[in-house]
Amino acid sequence: MNIQVVNKPAQPVAFIRTRVPQAELPQTIGEAYTKIMEYLPRAGSQLAGEPYAAYYNMDPQALDVELGFPVPGQLQPQDDIRFREIPPR
Repeated sequence: MNIQVVNKPAQPVAFIRTRVPQAELPQTIGEAYTKIMEYLPRAGSQLAGEPYAAYYNMDPQALDVELGFPVPGQLQPQDDIRFREIPPR
């Protein structure tokens, strides 16, 4: 096994953060990704990588989850779509 440490630059992301019961997670993921993908062209932007999901708790009744995509730069928030930068790592 070859393990490498790779330094990555900061990455802007568009995301939706929500609380959802575990049973509703698949539908919520699809809706969030679709909403972001439809918004980006209207905002003059595009995807810059693969989707991600970040879980902030493991409560099956109310998962706190962030669903998003890397984007080329910061944009204005709209409705429940937010923007932030994942720090370099």
